[in-house]
Amino acid sequence: MTAVNAWLVFPAVLTLISLGLGLLLDALAGRSLPRVVVLPIGFAAFIVLGQYATAWHATALLTMPVSVLLAIVGAALGWQRLRDSWSHFLAPSVAAVAVYAAYLLPVAMSGAPTFAGWIKLDDGATWLAFADRMVEAGRTLAGLAPSTYEALLKINLVDGNPAGSAGYPVGAFVPMGGVARLVGVDAAWTLQPYMAFMAGLLALMAYELLRKHVASAWLRVVAAVVSSSSALLYGYALWGGIKELALAP
Repeated sequence: MTAVNAWLVFPAVLTLISLGLGLLLDALAGRSLPRVVVLPIGFAAFIVLGQYATAWHATALLTMPVSVLLAIVGAALGWQRLRDSWSHFLAPSVAAVAVYAAYLLPVAMSGAPTFAGWIKLDDGATWLAFADRMVEAGRTLAGLAPSTYEALLKINLVDGNPAGSAGYPVGAFVPMGGVARLVGVDAAWTLQPYMAFMAGLLALMAYELLRKHVASAWLRVVAAVVSSSSALLYGYALWGGIKELALAP
């Protein structure tokens, strides 16, 4: 069940929240965004919400409730458009799911809900600390006893940046930590699915960018899958480079 929650339920909930936020932005924009990019744009909004909401201890615990509430509002406002355009999502969805599976395959084939372990950065510990702390208390270190956990956060959020507690950009880690808590799975097991999810978003963006240049939808799928699976980006995913996987889409 840990694998099911981490590899299937976690990305499904992440998709629903991001899609709802994307539909909300679509409604607020006053013009229809390209259908395929609504999900990636919603995910970007999720990151921005996380960056701001976790800036203060008082609002950190509200990060996920507010994100879910806004996603529900967006879904209510954009449901009609979404329902009328289901047929347009088949091909790009195939591209996104194929890339997600390709990036998750090394871990999935190991038979355990873990994360890649070869040529591994120790940054994974930092990302998990961010994911845990941000949605629980924000960027404050108040109440933490001296420990390696406290020292890791202090180096990145306070000492490592002259801006003080503004510190390290943490927005990209909030969706992982927040949704992991929602589905009841340890964030450690969502590290690899989270990076695979963001690679899938890249496939959606590539598919849309190719629309004016490749007439066939299924040729665009092939091109999107190949272009989203470059050796460099795939290597970052095996290495634990969340920032690079977030930046690409």
